[in-house]
Amino acid sequence: MKQEALIIRGYARPETIGTGNFAGTLHAGAARVSRDQHACGSAFPPTQPDPRMPHRLIRHSVPLLALAAVTALAGCASDRSRSGFLEPYRFAIPQGNYINQQMLDEVRTGMSPDEVRLRIGTPLLADVFHPNRWEYVFRFQYPNGESELRRVTVFFADNRVTDIKHDPLPARDDPNDPALPGYQPKETEKS
Repeated sequence: MKQEALIIRGYARPETIGTGNFAGTLHAGAARVSRDQHACGSAFPPTQPDPRMPHRLIRHSVPLLALAAVTALAGCASDRSRSGFLEPYRFAIPQGNYINQQMLDEVRTGMSPDEVRLRIGTPLLADVFHPNRWEYVFRFQYPNGESELRRVTVFFADNRVTDIKHDPLPARDDPNDPALPGYQPKETEKS
């Protein structure tokens, strides 16, 4: 004989097909399913939830949450003695006008602003309140956080260069100067 289960309000009750009182046990909202197939269509028998499951989840999630917190806080390190573990790659950042002494030597007193712009480029700062002063600022930030600042100030009177003040500048373009635009570090050859 084929066995069927009667699902009534979440409980399965086995019934034998062909008994006369089977039809009388069918209640509203009940469904008839085969004993081999359960209410959700699975061939596996229904299982009761494991009462230890919440404890297992907590036991396994606490170390994972702690690891996630440590990883997130690793990015908040402001200490200069960082280990380098879990740190992002930092690259050199040049900003402003790269000017060397050789370029600056081409600028002479008596030149017009257009001639100065042609020799050393457009100034980074042209102040509205000081239109007769052009500031060329170059800042280079090394990957370790240190930075180098170079300033060149050109003064004008009657649209002619009158004075030039500057910080110490490199003599000429040095391919080993990491502040040089387009600098590519040379890979060390393995012996």
